[in-house]
This record gives sequence, structure tokens and C-alpha cells, in this order.
Amino acid sequence: MKRIALYLIIPLGVPLLLLINGCMSPDRLSTDEPGLSYEKTKKIGVMPFLKGKHYTDIDDPTDKTLTCRLDQLCFDSDILEGKADEILTRLLSNKLKESFAVRLILLDEITDTYKEMDIDIEVETPRSLALKLGKQLGATHMILGVVWRYTDRVGTAVAVNRPASVAFAVYLLDVETKEKLWKGVFDRTQQPLSENILDAPDFFRHGAKWLSASELARFGVGKVVKSLPLK
Repeated sequence: MKRIALYLIIPLGVPLLLLINGCMSPDRLSTDEPGLSYEKTKKIGVMPFLKGKHYTDIDDPTDKTLTCRLDQLCFDSDILEGKADEILTRLLSNKLKESFAVRLILLDEITDTYKEMDIDIEVETPRSLALKLGKQLGATHMILGVVWRYTDRVGTAVAVNRPASVAFAVYLLDVETKEKLWKGVFDRTQQPLSENILDAPDFFRHGAKWLSASELARFGVGKVVKSLPLK
């Protein structure tokens, strides 16, 4: 006998009260940082995502994830599946095209330059690597991301044994001043409405289905980019 899926889609006929006063899950977006001046952004690039996060919390106000050595970034391979770094890099770059158009450096150019860099993981940090890459590209600003969880759903869009889960952080850096201008964190595991009705708006916005990891990642990238403080 086949195993019965743990979570099922709640029929669309559920009381509409589920849609009232719904709120987003607590994705964390910084609000006390200077943000980005569109006029001063001549060229902006997206460095390929890194896998892992520092052993301290990603929300540490000192941003140790930015300043720790690359060889100290840690992650659990069991919860970071496939090419999560490549998927998120592409999603973020494509989304930023909507805001920056020709000011956004082509991802192919960035990838080629990145591959040719001499990277010492016992010396370089995420910040230093992004700034070095930015200088080589002639960028005024660089965005770097770190992903530490990316697991796909086990099941179908209708019923799952395990929902998709995605967690990543995105940082915006000024290449000249080396200043961190902004940070956004997306950390989401899709939940059944029976456990968290506060996710009802998002749940129904996506067609009342269980998302794949790539769909959840796309949603997360959209939320993070939308919160980018352009001035």
C-alpha cells in the first residue's frame, strides 16, 4: 500500500476567513541601512551565490557571515540540495533586470570573470571576494548571496510528505566605500493551512498548491528584491 501523504491541499471552498488578516511569514529585511541610490548605481553585478552560513546566526548585527573566511562557511549537505547556488544566482539576476536594465552586468560576464579569479578560501571572505570581483568588473555596487537551505518538496503540488524549504541571505555592497548598504533574509518552509493560517494569502496566491523548491526560491527572490530600498 502506498504511503498516504502527510499534508493535503485544503479545498478552495474553505471559509474565506482564512484570507482575512493574513500576514507574511517573518522573512527578515533590514530597515536601518542606507539603501541604494539609483542615480549613483552606474553598474551593478550579482556575484554567484555561496553555499553555507557562519556558525553564528545570520541575523547577527555584526554580520560575521560577511567577514568570516570562506573555509569557515558551513552548511548541511542534507538540506542544501542540487545546484541551489546556481538557481538562486540566475533568479536574482533575472529579477534585478527589471529594475536596473542595462546597468546590470550580464551574468555570463560575471561568471567568466569569477571563474578566472584566484581565490584563497583561507584568506578571502564573502565581502572581500565580492569587492574584488566588483573592481575587476568595473562595478559601482555588488550583490552577494549566501544560501544554506534548499530542499524540494517530497510529493506533488496537491499532496506532500515534506514541503519545500528555502533559506538565503542577500547583501548589497558599495564597491568604492566597501560599505554594506542593505541586507535581506528569506527563510521559509511552506506550511499547511491547518498548522499556520497566517500563510493563507501566500498559499492561495500561488494557486493553493504545494510549491517546488525552485518556485519557493523564485517567490523569495521576488520578495527580497521588492524590499531593496531604492532612492
